[in-house]
Amino acid sequence: MIEQADRDALKDTRRPAFAFRVAISGARKLPPGGTPERSRIEAQVRAVLAQIHARLLIARKAPDVRHCYDATQSSRMTCYSPLADGADRVFARAVLELADNTVDSDLAVELRVVIPFDQGSYEATFGGVDGLDQAQSAAEFAALLKQAATPPLVIDGDAAEANCRHESYEAVGRMVARNCDVLMVIWAREAQSGGRGGASDIVRFALHAGIPVWCIDSLGMREPVLWTSARALHEDTAPEHAHAALNRLVDDTVIPPPPAAMEKGYLAEKVSDPMGAFFDEKMHGASNIWLFHSGAIGLLRRVWAKHPTAKDLDHGYTRRRQTWGDSHLVKCLSKPWNSSRFVNTRSLSSQLSESYQYRYRTSYLFISIFGAIALISAVIDVGYNPAERIASVIECVALFGIAVLVLLNGRLGWHRRYVDYRLLSELVRPLSFLAPLGWSLPFNRMRKVAVAGKGGWVPWLVAAYVRAAPLPCGALADTVAGQKERLINAMIGSQLEFHVRRKLECSGANAWFDRGGSALFGLTMLCVFAKIALLYGESQFGEKLAVSADVPAIVQFLGWVSAVAPALSAAAFGMKAYEEFESLAESSEKIIEDLAAVREQARRIKPDDPLASQLLAETCLDASLVMLSEASGWAQMLRAKAIEAA
Repeated sequence: MIEQADRDALKDTRRPAFAFRVAISGARKLPPGGTPERSRIEAQVRAVLAQIHARLLIARKAPDVRHCYDATQSSRMTCYSPLADGADRVFARAVLELADNTVDSDLAVELRVVIPFDQGSYEATFGGVDGLDQAQSAAEFAALLKQAATPPLVIDGDAAEANCRHESYEAVGRMVARNCDVLMVIWAREAQSGGRGGASDIVRFALHAGIPVWCIDSLGMREPVLWTSARALHEDTAPEHAHAALNRLVDDTVIPPPPAAMEKGYLAEKVSDPMGAFFDEKMHGASNIWLFHSGAIGLLRRVWAKHPTAKDLDHGYTRRRQTWGDSHLVKCLSKPWNSSRFVNTRSLSSQLSESYQYRYRTSYLFISIFGAIALISAVIDVGYNPAERIASVIECVALFGIAVLVLLNGRLGWHRRYVDYRLLSELVRPLSFLAPLGWSLPFNRMRKVAVAGKGGWVPWLVAAYVRAAPLPCGALADTVAGQKERLINAMIGSQLEFHVRRKLECSGANAWFDRGGSALFGLTMLCVFAKIALLYGESQFGEKLAVSADVPAIVQFLGWVSAVAPALSAAAFGMKAYEEFESLAESSEKIIEDLAAVREQARRIKPDDPLASQLLAETCLDASLVMLSEASGWAQMLRAKAIEAA
């Protein structure tokens, strides 16, 4: 069992550090230094950085904000720059100046650097700007790099050929844009594109990805504007409203969304702030009777699983021998389930989700069983007078059990917590594979998944986790081979094995439930026909039938069977409908096909090729989106399956 000290220490990992990220892109050639236009650009860069910093300090003091962030970790405003000539260095100098001016502030400002290929090759591309030759520009780069908070992140690009060099510029531009909350760009819409990877390409990439862009005119002629969509590029935005819009953007980013309106009534959940409840949730595991569903249905799924094909074995399926003693059904009747130690947010949310899943699913399994018992008791009550009292008591107890389970699920929010925490776990899962490569999940995609599950606080919290985790340092080329193996085996391989197993188990269970329902229906029909035949035979040939004296008892027994069998069939149908065996099997079949294609794509990646890290990250994102497509589907399905008294 988890010790209380471990529970308290691990609980703090749920709250992210307070963080905000700004990145830069823009033209290399700006108005010459010392000119009014250049001075105006530099002043605008300093002003917007100071505005963001001041707004963050205000937002950080809000009560809701303090509750959602970890006070033991330092708050940061992280600024990313590739430190190329021109706009990148104007931004970097402004960041370092702000850091010096706010050294005693509660919000640290730090400069981090991302470069497209090795430092020597990168420095060789400098010069010809602001009257600096290559050596002078390289020295300026080295001086700025020395003041950065960490060593640079070096993308595995290549400067040898022009095409690959521009692809590397594009990769570094997209990297900083992908990892910021607002992208500052010093750029003129009238300027030429500047080739692949230029400011124009990065601006459009950011806007299409839903990343806000703060545009400072590189000609020094216009006031800054804030763009939040690609459509804004073709519209005239009023500059006087830009600063107010930027303040709202900062607030919306770091301040958590208000809790959604909760349903009212005697079944309404008593928790009014789901995210706050998650932060304060005690770490616990389901125990004893709550493991009944996992044991019973899990055992049936394994017993009824179909035999694997050669294709299933190729996807990593291994037949697990399931014994009665290994099942949760035995554990739930003997001793509590031992929770494993949480080591990160995913395992924490996954554990909590699993705990509430056991409660929720066992509840509806018991409700189906109690419903069948109540119906059978009602039939016995009507048809067999000697058992009338005991049948009525059993029926009352069964109905009371249903009412208690419905009330507990509604008031304690088992169903809602199960869905929310599993959503959180599924959204955090890919980050451990994407983050070492400098990527993360698209926020718009996370929001769509959460909207399907009505868990609006979940994507905000995941985005806060991403903001609080800065980009890695060092050369990505050194990690590509290891990350490729992790992607193929730990991420895709484990998911393929899981979905092959689920497909076989669910398709087998679905077939057995269908056969069981058909058998109960056939038994009911036989009993009804036999009862009619006996009643008709007694009326026509009663004197000639030797067993005529036993006909009423036989008819009564057949009547009970014909009443009990449909009740059992209805309970089985209800369990099958809630388990969604057929839908799960079909979903797994589709996911297996998609993940197998992604795995083949990953296997073809050569770690030594230029920009292999970015191709690997893109492949990892494809695998993540395949898994998120299922998360969106089951979240929407489970939201419609709340336990109700009906």
